[in-house]
This record gives sequence, C-alpha cells and structure tokens, in this order.
Amino acid sequence: MSEDLQYNQEHDASLHVSEELERLGLHDARTNVPVNIFYPKADPPLSRISPAALDALEPGHYTVEGSLGAAESNTLDNGGFGDTFGDHDDSIFKYALDIEDRNGDKVVSRYAFGDYESYQIEPVSHPILQRLGFHFEDNQTFVPTPETVKRRAAELDVDVELLPETTLIDPERYLRSYSEGRYPVATASEEYYQHDISDDHITGVVYGGPVLRQELMNVLRPLFDSEGHPQLSQETLGELAFHLDNFTVTLRNYVMDLQKPTPDYDSGFDASDTKRLITDGARINLNEQQVHNIMQAAKERSHLLTV
Repeated sequence: MSEDLQYNQEHDASLHVSEELERLGLHDARTNVPVNIFYPKADPPLSRISPAALDALEPGHYTVEGSLGAAESNTLDNGGFGDTFGDHDDSIFKYALDIEDRNGDKVVSRYAFGDYESYQIEPVSHPILQRLGFHFEDNQTFVPTPETVKRRAAELDVDVELLPETTLIDPERYLRSYSEGRYPVATASEEYYQHDISDDHITGVVYGGPVLRQELMNVLRPLFDSEGHPQLSQETLGELAFHLDNFTVTLRNYVMDLQKPTPDYDSGFDASDTKRLITDGARINLNEQQVHNIMQAAKERSHLLTV
C-alpha cells in the first residue's frame, strides 16, 4: 500500500468539511478537493471516482477522509484505488489522489484508479499510448486526464468526444458518435474511462486515422435520419456496436503484427490473414475495398506514430 494512503490520526490542517461527501455516505468528511470527484450514481457512491472531474483540479496532492457506518463499510468496494481502515462499525476511509503536470500533460498516478486486470498495458504499446498522453516511469503508469487525451488525440487527427455523464456507452450513442466522425470516451467512471482510452479500441482508431473515420462515417451515417434518430432496432444497433468494437481491436492487432516489436511477440493476429479484417468489416457494412483502404492507411500511420 502506498505511503500516501497510510492512515494518520492527525487531520491535515488544509482539509475542510464536505457536505457533498456527507450526502454520499462519508461521515465527518474532510477533503482538500474543491469538486466532488466521486461518481454519485455508483453503488455505493464512494466506490467509483469520476474522471470527468479531474481536469477541474490543479496539479497537486489531494485527500479525502472520513468514516463509514457499518452498512457502508460492509458494501464499499474501493475498486483498488483507496483503502478503508478500522473496524466495520466505524471504518476509517481515506483516499489519496496525485495530479501531475508532465511536460504539459495532466496525468493521474495509476493507483488512483481501480486495478482492473484486463486493462494492464503491454510495454510494446507504450509508444502509441505516449502519443495520447500516457507516461511511463519506473514501472509506474500515469494516466492522462480526459482533456489531455482529447487534446493529444486531436494532434493525431482523432476527434475524441468526452461523455461526462456516461459510464457504459449505449450502442445508439456509440454508433452515432462514430457516424459523426468522433471517438466516444465515457468519463463518469474510472472503470469505463480506462477501457475507452486503453490499448485496444482507441489505438485501432488512431492507427486508422482520417481514412478510418471517413469510411466509418460513410457506412454509419445512413443508420440515422436527419434528426439523429436510429433507423434500426436497438437489438441490431447492439450487434453493430459489438462488431465495430471487434473491428477496431482487430485493426490494432493487425498493426501490431506488422510491427513485430519483439521477435517472439504474438498479437493474436496474422497480418497476412486479411480475410479476418474483411470479414469483421463486412459485419459493419464496410466493403472489401474500404477495408483495404483502412489497412493501408493504418500501415502507413503506424510507422509515423511509434517512432
């Protein structure tokens, strides 16, 4: 456990009482955070932070502390980013958050987020993620804030749409964003935020660049009428969103296999097997020529983005 999370009986003199945190179930709540960083719709509320709030904070060290009653302490799942101390009758809660400015990128140390095993970042992916604002140092990962990701992605010709009230993006919203040329990122929960900016979908979108964006707009725009209403059932939209997810991941794996960052690296995809991308593309209405256009663009961009 980080020393920053060690409970200290003496309250920091800079902390102030927070009525907002009291409403979320933290008793005797004290903090030096000027905004509510916890996602209020989480169950329980103190189990998830809202990355959407991070850009409102200046770089610095922030803490939240208080006590939990028996009910809250028995149900609280800190998701790996905080710790509770004491017994279940009056459990001490303390959460620490460090925001840093690293060469103009506002980042949060990884321990501030949940330790979701499926989002571990492979070293071979560091170069492309560094272009998106991630920083890696001494086996630590520093995650960029939403506005940092948006700014850095724009430098790579990718338009990121931040969704501050959203956790899991529903298929209709997801497809509409792509149909309008944007990559959607949910920022209401650190779990879904990490998923949306980690090395799978967004890296595929970055490699595909403007060509991928335009080809997806071409096939997805007809799904919505002039007022933005979907022309297909929710079930069909769900299937299309699933296949779009698969396509962006497969495109990422295609590029990784081309690069062969290490002799024994296995992306799980054979770049010579173009049929897989063509098949995945067909499921989202991309024809074979469109898929080849995207593959060629991704191949060319990969050389520029990983040096």
